[in-house]
Amino acid sequence: MGRSRSGAEAPRILLVRLSAIGDIVFASPLIASARRAYPRAHLAWLVQPECAPLLAQHPDLDEVIEWPMPRWRRLWRQRRLFRLMGEVGVAVKALRARRFDLAIDLQGLLKSALPVFWSGARERIGLGSREGGQWLMTRALGRGNDGARVSSEYRHLASSLGWPTDDFRLRVYPGSAAEAEAEALIAQSGLSAGYAVICPFTTRAQKHWFDARWSRLARQIQTRFGLPTLMLGGPADLEAAQSILAGAGRPAEAETSAENKAAQGADPVAEKGVETGHKTAVESGVATSLRTAPNDRRAGVGPAGSASANNPRPLLSLVGKTSLLAAAALIRRARLLVGVDTGLSHMGIAFDRPTLLLFGSTCPYTETGSATARVLYHPLPCSPCRRRPTCDGAFTCMREIQVDEVMAALAELLDLADLPADQA
Repeated sequence: MGRSRSGAEAPRILLVRLSAIGDIVFASPLIASARRAYPRAHLAWLVQPECAPLLAQHPDLDEVIEWPMPRWRRLWRQRRLFRLMGEVGVAVKALRARRFDLAIDLQGLLKSALPVFWSGARERIGLGSREGGQWLMTRALGRGNDGARVSSEYRHLASSLGWPTDDFRLRVYPGSAAEAEAEALIAQSGLSAGYAVICPFTTRAQKHWFDARWSRLARQIQTRFGLPTLMLGGPADLEAAQSILAGAGRPAEAETSAENKAAQGADPVAEKGVETGHKTAVESGVATSLRTAPNDRRAGVGPAGSASANNPRPLLSLVGKTSLLAAAALIRRARLLVGVDTGLSHMGIAFDRPTLLLFGSTCPYTETGSATARVLYHPLPCSPCRRRPTCDGAFTCMREIQVDEVMAALAELLDLADLPADQA
C-alpha cells in the first residue's frame, strides 16, 4: 500500500489493539515505524477507553479512537439490546466516515477484527487472526517465529509490510500533566534522592511472586543499594499491597517464618501472593490523594511506609493512588524496577530503566533488547501454563525464583547501567 484513496502518498492507517496495557506497550514500536514509512499519513489507533490514556500523548499518533467494549458488554448483560445496537451503529458510522485506506488488527480476535472490517478500509490485515476474524481480512499474517524477542510479532508485521525495523523500541509517553503529578508525588514522598520500583500485581495468581519475598526484597534493596522501594498498582490491589507493606516492616526472621508457613498452606493469603486484578485496576486510572498514617504525623515522615532520614522504612506504597500515566512517569524516574508479567513492568524497558522481569506461568519474551533489562525464568515441563496451571496452587515456577537470585541480577544490571554505552 503506497497511496491513499485520493492518490496522494498520505494514507489513512488504522491500528487496532483494544487492550491490555502490556500488549499495547509491546505493540507501541509500530507507531514510529508506520510514521517513518509514511511521514504524511494519518495514523489512528482504536482502543478501549481504559487504555486510551496510554496512547493519548504519543507524538506520532494523529488520533486515538475509543471503542467502548466494556460498556457494550454491560448493555448486553442487561439485555438492553436496542440501546446496544444503536450505539454500535453510531460508532461504526463514525469509523467508516474516517475513510481509512489500511486497517490492521493487531489483536487477532473476533472483537478486534470486527471494527477493522467495519472501518471499510480497502486493505485489512490481520496479525495471527483467529475466531473467524481471518475471514474478514484481505490478508492474514502469522506472528513470526521469533517468540523469544520482545515485540517480535509486531516486528514481523512491520517487516512484512516493508516498514522500518532498525529502531524498533517500546515507547511510552506520559505527557506533561502526568510528569507534573509524578514530580509532586516524589517530593511529597521524600523520594527525590532516588528509589526503586516494584510492580507485583497482575490479573492471575499464577503470574505472581510471593508477598513475603517482595517484602524481603524491599529490605535488601534498601540495605544493599541505599534505595527505598516504591510499590505501584491499582485500587483493587490495596489488600495485597498492605500484606507486602506489613511484611517489609517485620523482622527478617518473622517474615521467613511466615513464608515457610505459606509454603505449607497455613497462610493462603501469603501463598497466593494475593491476586486482585492489577491490570483492570490500573487501567481505570483512578487517582486519589496521599494520606499520612495517623501515628506518623511528625516531621520527616510521609505516607505509610515511606523512607526518610527520621524513619528509614524500606517500602512505600502508592498502590491505588496514581493515574496510569503518573505511574508510568514514576517508572521513568526510577533507579531500577522489578516486576512480574504486567503492563507497568514492561514500561521499565520502554524507559530504558534497569529492569528485572520475573516470569513463570507466562513468558512473553526472554530477550528484552536492552543490556539493562533481564528476564528471570525457570521453565518446568508444564511451562508456560498460561491460564491453565496444573500445580494445584503451588506456583512452583515462581517459587523457584529466590530473593538472593533477584538481588544478584539487580547488582549486575546496575553495574551495566553505570557503564558507558559502548561497554554495556
